[in-house]
Amino acid sequence: MLRNIKITNKLAFMLAIPMLGLIYFTTTITLEKLNIVRQMNQLQDFFEITVKSSALIHELQKERGISAGMISSNGIKQFPELQKQRFKTDKAKQELSEFLVKFGTNDIRNKFKIVLDELNIIANKRHSIDNFNISVHQQIHIYNELIAMILTDINHIAKTLSSNEFANKIMPYVYLLRLKEKAGIERATIYATLIQGDFNSNLFRDIIALIEAQNIYSENFLFLATDSQKQFYTDIIQGKFIDEINNIRATVFKKNVKNNYKHRFTDFFKSDNQPKLLDYEILQSVVVMTGPNSWWKMATGRINLLKQVENKISSELRMSATKLKQNAQVIFITYLIFTGSIILLTFFYARIVLRKTNQAYSRFVPNELLQLLNKKNILDIQLGNHVELNMTVLFSDIRSFTSLSEKMSPQENFNFINAYLSEIIPIIHTNHGIIDKYIGDAVMALFINADDAVNAAIAMIKAQKHQGIEAGIGLNTGKLMLGIIGEKKRLQCTVISDTVNVASRLETATKTYQISCIISQNTFDTLVDASLYKYRFIDNIKVKGRSACLNIFEIFNSEEPNIKDGKLANLELFEQAVNLYQQQKFVETEQLMRKCLQTNPYDTVAKLYVQRCEKFLNTKNIELWEELIKKTDWTTELAIHNKTIDNQHRELFVRMKQLMLAIAKSQSDNEIVEKINFLKSYVTVHFSTEERYMKQNNYPLYTIHKNQHEKFINNLKSIIKYYENNGSNLYLTLRIKEELIEWFIIHINKQDRQLGVFLNH
Repeated sequence: MLRNIKITNKLAFMLAIPMLGLIYFTTTITLEKLNIVRQMNQLQDFFEITVKSSALIHELQKERGISAGMISSNGIKQFPELQKQRFKTDKAKQELSEFLVKFGTNDIRNKFKIVLDELNIIANKRHSIDNFNISVHQQIHIYNELIAMILTDINHIAKTLSSNEFANKIMPYVYLLRLKEKAGIERATIYATLIQGDFNSNLFRDIIALIEAQNIYSENFLFLATDSQKQFYTDIIQGKFIDEINNIRATVFKKNVKNNYKHRFTDFFKSDNQPKLLDYEILQSVVVMTGPNSWWKMATGRINLLKQVENKISSELRMSATKLKQNAQVIFITYLIFTGSIILLTFFYARIVLRKTNQAYSRFVPNELLQLLNKKNILDIQLGNHVELNMTVLFSDIRSFTSLSEKMSPQENFNFINAYLSEIIPIIHTNHGIIDKYIGDAVMALFINADDAVNAAIAMIKAQKHQGIEAGIGLNTGKLMLGIIGEKKRLQCTVISDTVNVASRLETATKTYQISCIISQNTFDTLVDASLYKYRFIDNIKVKGRSACLNIFEIFNSEEPNIKDGKLANLELFEQAVNLYQQQKFVETEQLMRKCLQTNPYDTVAKLYVQRCEKFLNTKNIELWEELIKKTDWTTELAIHNKTIDNQHRELFVRMKQLMLAIAKSQSDNEIVEKINFLKSYVTVHFSTEERYMKQNNYPLYTIHKNQHEKFINNLKSIIKYYENNGSNLYLTLRIKEELIEWFIIHINKQDRQLGVFLNH
């Protein structure tokens, strides 16, 4: 059972239990750190809420003082600055409200909901103030309640902070806000009183209480503040406004010593640990002596100084909150990376090993071939796995490598091949090619797209020329079988088909034509846009192993500029000459090719055609004729298993061969004519024999078969006529081979073999 389980699943199963424990442990720690990050986010949100709340308090304080002054004047004095102040208050309230919607938690929103609701209905209170339908005391009380609610919410949230470090830092800030609020109430109360001109005993008690509260909050602030905050407070809370207010209080204290103690209240501003007393009449006389504008200026100046301290501390708190948040995020990210790394390393350990194995094997069997076989890794392949694909095959081989290698030692040979391949192979990979195999200095590669193959060939030739190496490349496109061959102990992934064989033959043909790259008709037809390349049709050839002829094209993008320009200039003339050659018009072909060589003397294909034409037109070229004659013998593969017909076929091949030998040996015209006439009469006898068999046995393809006989007779008549007009030459031999012998081979393999099967059954 375990044998059927993949190796990756086996490794995963073995690691499952310890890995689950590790995941639980690391996940628990990571979640704890994540919770800390969330708390720090809430902390930063709280601080931003505190800052925006203090800004709102500051604007409410100023609106409270100006409103109190207007009510106290009962319309006698104009307060144009009140509308501007109300706009600032509304803006601060809007900023706080928007921030709560975006960043505040539900708990914080609920705590500020009442305050925001009160602020939403403040318009009615402002209407009452503008119409003097509310007393100074009521108006100040309303604003005091609003500000007190905001301060209470800030104080409550501060006490619920999970960070003790930040809670200790924020409490001095809270006490400073309360100190500033009491100073603001004192400013508004006395300002309204001075405008109204009425200083009574109730107001006296309120002022004493406000001074006492400011003193308490000041002491608490200084007790909890850092040394730098204390120093900053001491440096800021001094100067003209502070001195003027202190002088007023000092005057009151001095005069108080000389008067009775009828209305005395203890002041908690202590000097030399001795309490001082304030007398109502003295306080009244001193305060009333100060004009409302002077008082407003002094009190506002003092509050602005407190605002500077507030801004300083808020800036420090913002930096502290940001730093705490960043530290928490760094710790969380560190744990998260650590946790993720451990889990990934553990989980993928087996796959890392497998990947390394695949990487090692991929040097011998490319991963691209595995993907084409729909296999994930090398362990999945089995003998016989295969897939049929349409691909372009590229063969590349160094010219005259044998002679080159003879001049090098084995080590130099080895180094040369590796240096050469290290330059060439990346080009194939860049153009999406797959290396199928190395055959010494030769390379075989596969491409899904024909354009990629042609582009790779062009780039390879340029690189080879840069290295000073001459090589040939052949390309062919078609169906092939990609699969695993061999036996159980030795497997190989390769491709097999006629497409591969043709590509190899085309690479060999580059040596004949002395050019760098030849592609087949199939590859040419598969190109997306052939006009992107410099090409020309060069021949129709029969490659080894194939009976049908094949159109081939030269790709010359990589040629030197002068050669490339010459080929482009002669393109029409060259292709016209090739077309004439296919029609066996050797004289015209030679003339046109020589014109091509006049403008481009480096055109090796044109030179080859000139040489061919000279050979065909040279009757003394016995060696070439004999090479043609060797391929005219009848073989048992042509037998159709009818004794009479097979004997006649054999005799026909003998007679056609004798005719070719007679022409090759320049025998007399009488001898050649005798052989032609005998061949003509024997063909008539043979065809009559076959046609008689077909009639006697009611052969259904009689008419088609007879028409083929007539074509052969017409070919023979045409050859006889050519001989009568031109005499014997190599071209005549070529025509006998192509139009008689090769025609007969095709006829036997098709029509005669069908007839043989019919007669035998």
